[in-house]
Order: sequence, then structure tokens, then C-alpha cells
Amino acid sequence: MTWWANSFKALHSDFERLDPSQVSDIYIGFNLCQSCLKECKEYHEMGCGFDVLKEECLPEALLESCEACDGKGCEKVVEFINENEALNATAGGDNATKVGIFNDLIWKAAQHHSVEDMDTLKDCIAGAATVGLAEKCLSSFLHPMPATLLDKALDIAKTVGPPACAKSYTGAECSPAPKPEEHGGSCPQGFMCMPDPSKCEQCACSCNSPGDKLTQLSTCMTKAVNPDSGIYCLAEMFAQLPPDFVDKAIEEANEPAGAEEHYSQIVTACGGDENGTETVSSCLQQVEFCVRPLQGHPGEFPSDFTKYQPICECFRKPEVLEACGEDEETQKECAGAVQKHYEMHVKHKYCVHNTEVACEFQCQWPLPGFFGDVAKAGAKEE
Repeated sequence: MTWWANSFKALHSDFERLDPSQVSDIYIGFNLCQSCLKECKEYHEMGCGFDVLKEECLPEALLESCEACDGKGCEKVVEFINENEALNATAGGDNATKVGIFNDLIWKAAQHHSVEDMDTLKDCIAGAATVGLAEKCLSSFLHPMPATLLDKALDIAKTVGPPACAKSYTGAECSPAPKPEEHGGSCPQGFMCMPDPSKCEQCACSCNSPGDKLTQLSTCMTKAVNPDSGIYCLAEMFAQLPPDFVDKAIEEANEPAGAEEHYSQIVTACGGDENGTETVSSCLQQVEFCVRPLQGHPGEFPSDFTKYQPICECFRKPEVLEACGEDEETQKECAGAVQKHYEMHVKHKYCVHNTEVACEFQCQWPLPGFFGDVAKAGAKEE
């Protein structure tokens, strides 16, 4: 074993001995940061990606290029990389080496989650009665994965395309492919609806059964010792699934999940750890007083679309804004963050089958529908 491998093994042991809450904060911060960077225009223009170690793509440099990500987990990553003594000693003070080692540690954690959660994914997919439920199964499984790593795997899958075979896993001839209109708007067993099961425009041959696809992924991920091999495993699976289905699952996987992840981003928008905690508490309380009578009992969400605008108006009420910060700018950012995360919560919890009215809940302009579509078209022209 090489000196570097020995050092990495020792560092990994040190990392595992850290306080669990500290490790959790680092992972949450990193994944939230990656989700933000994925949406940063400069990040892509500079050719950055997961495990790209050129100078302009290192975390500290990215905070300057992608300023919006400063308060979305990236600052915790930079702080850990700069201040962890074991990491600095192992890397000999070289920034790119430190980030490379850190990425390997992050991958080890993601790989561990994937192997640990594989049986849950298999059971979830087997019991998914609708496309929406299947999407949530996959997004939940992918959530611990860094967004930029998933992005790279998805790019590879779309470039390579689905595997080719003469017969489907049921033994049916792949060519000519069946037509959805001849099968009630769907595809027979052994074929996939493209580009998405909920939007079946054509049928594509499925070379492997759903169970075989998951078994292949499980075997591959167990052996994936580094991020590159993990990307290969994920790309191989993504290529065997309808592309729009994968896009939707990854989009949700990249969003915060659970109170801790939502809170970490809300508190940053509301002033940071020093005074943000008190502000968030008062802000959430005022929003709750306004939203609760409209939403109804916790665990329920109205199917009456006419209630959605009054809920959205809660985030603009003077008494709510006053509770969300001392100055106008902080109030707007804080209330806006609470609104954004509430929208995500509604989508994750109440848009289960992709058919509920709650799936249409949105407070941010442009809204779904004619006016929003026209606004989006106008934005493309600019």
C-alpha cells in the first residue's frame, strides 16, 4: 500500500471518529453546496464538475464565481477543508490535493448510503403503484449523492443512450416497437414509455427487467471504490430508464429533504447563525398563524386551488415581514426563503402521484399556465 493510501485510510478513520453531528453538518453542507453549484452558470462555463480539480473549480474560488452559493452550504465546506488538520497534513498543504481527498471521503459516505439503502429502494420500487411513487423511490435513494456527480452521470447516460438488444427481457422482438396508442396509451411489459411513463409518446425496448437493473446497480455500487466508478454505475442505470423520469427524480433528489436541511438554508437567508435563529423562529411563527387556517390539519393539504393564492399572500403580509428581519432587505430574503422551502415541502409531501392538485402549488413567478408560459417565452428572447 502506498504512502498516500495509508494516509487516506488514516484520515478516513479520523473522519469517522468525528462527532456524528459534525460529520452530518459537513455532508449536508457539501450536498447543499453541490445542488447550488449545479445551477450556477459560471460553474458550467468554466468546465467545472464533481472531482474537477483545476484552480478555478476549487471550492474557495467557486465562492467568488458563484456568490449565491456562499450561504447554501459551500462556506462550511471551505471552512472544513481549510481548518481540518488531518486533511491538511495528508495533502501536504496543496489545495487541489485536499479537495481531491475530501471528495473521496464524500464519495465513501455516498457509496455507504447507496449500499445500505439498496434493499429499501428495491422494496419501494416493487410496491410503487404509480409513476409518481416510483420517482420518489428513486429520488430518495439518490438524495445522499452530490448533485454535480449525478449531473455528470446523467450527461453520460444521455450521450451514450439506452443499451441496444434484439429482444426485450420478456423475449419480445424489439423491432418494430409497439405503439402506445395500440396499448391504451402505454407500452406492454418489456418496453418502456418514452420520454416518461406519464407522457408515453413511444415505446422503447427494455433489455433488462426492473429487478435486474437494480441488481446490476447494487453490484456495481458495492465495487465502486472512487467517484469515477460511481458515476459509471449511475450512468449505466440512468441510460436504461426513461430520460424525463430520471430528470424529475434527480431534480427532487437535489432539493433539501427533512427539517434539518431546510433549516440550514433558511437560517442563512435570515441573517446567519448569530441572529438568524431568533429571526427564523419569529418568522416561522407568523407564517404558521397565517397559513395554518388555510392549509388545515398538519399532514393535509387543500385540493381546492382557490386557497393557494391566499396561502402565497401569507409570505407578503406586513406582520409576517416584520417578524422576518429588522430591515426590508433581510425581511424579503428571509420570508422568500421560508416561502421557497415551504413550496418544496408541499411538492415532496403532497404531490405523491404527480396527479394531485397540490402538484400545481407554486408562489414564485412565473406561475404555471398561460401567463407564466408567455413570460418564460419572453425571458428566452432576452
